[in-house]
Amino acid sequence: MSGLSNNGNGLHGLHVKLKSAIFDVTGNNNLVVQRVTNTLMVFGWVRPTVLYGDLAKTQLVAPDILVIVGGKKLPRSNSPVKYFREMWDTTRIIFVCPADIRLNPRSAIELGIDGIIFETDIEQGLGASAAAVHAGQVVVPQSLGRDLQPPVFSGREKQIIGLVVMGLTNKQISRRLYVSESTVKCHLSSVFQKLGVHSRNEAAAMILDPTRKLGVGILGISDRNSRRLDAGR
Repeated sequence: MSGLSNNGNGLHGLHVKLKSAIFDVTGNNNLVVQRVTNTLMVFGWVRPTVLYGDLAKTQLVAPDILVIVGGKKLPRSNSPVKYFREMWDTTRIIFVCPADIRLNPRSAIELGIDGIIFETDIEQGLGASAAAVHAGQVVVPQSLGRDLQPPVFSGREKQIIGLVVMGLTNKQISRRLYVSESTVKCHLSSVFQKLGVHSRNEAAAMILDPTRKLGVGILGISDRNSRRLDAGR
């Protein structure tokens, strides 16, 4: 494994030149791509290979670090993150995005991202972040740290998402819980934000995934609620 030394100007002095690549999701983030390139080279990395569109499908040797410049595109299950993670399972992935993007770091990490850095922090933080993820650490901005904890749902949110998992529509849920559809939508919006998802299917998949252990206290509530309401018919 290549070693790191600190020469007083940051984590420079990689004993072995490490390979990096950059993928621009939208293809129009040229300025950000150039800033990432310059910063990585300052910190001792070989000039990154920049990938755009179909170029990402070329058979490159797996880089040590892949920096994905996402722009406003959130990483999702069908995003380039999954493609690259499956193609280069040993490559560390850093996702660069604007600071005002609504990104759930826990979902991003579960998707395969090893580090997140805001565009405003590229020059100051990318070098250290690249060294950290290459060493096997996970890096996220301090402002997103609290979102790494498992989501906490209210009792009503647990009821509603549990009924969603059971396949009920908003109208059916509103009738079962004696609330308006707008109330159901409001609670679902809160649940989606806490889970870092954008659809009912994504939310249901996360709740049902046993490795995440999110169904504890949710599926039980919905099941008891369903039996109670069905018995009262």
